[in-house]
Amino acid sequence: MKVPKMAIPLLVLLFVVDGELDCRVTVDGLKCRGTAGFFTSQFENTPGIESITTYAVNHKAIFVYDSRIITPDRIKSIFEKEFRMEDGTFQSVFSEIERTENLSER
Repeated sequence: MKVPKMAIPLLVLLFVVDGELDCRVTVDGLKCRGTAGFFTSQFENTPGIESITTYAVNHKAIFVYDSRIITPDRIKSIFEKEFRMEDGTFQSVFSEIERTENLSER
């Protein structure tokens, strides 16, 4: 059986990329270990999120996600949701300042 010349590179590309991307976000409100833990906890059991690494000192979060399941805009909407404050008002704790998206280098 003869395999077409283009089949092998396409299969390799599909295997390497496989929908896994990373999104690096600068987040206002990400200030210390406590806020980083709270930030990360918002994504527990979220389909498509492979991993989250936070750097509170730099206000950064890196998401490795499956682009077939979740988008960066959906990730943003999760961490920018509003919470009920003690005074009864609703406020967002975290907000996106800057975002870059890349192919994961893993």
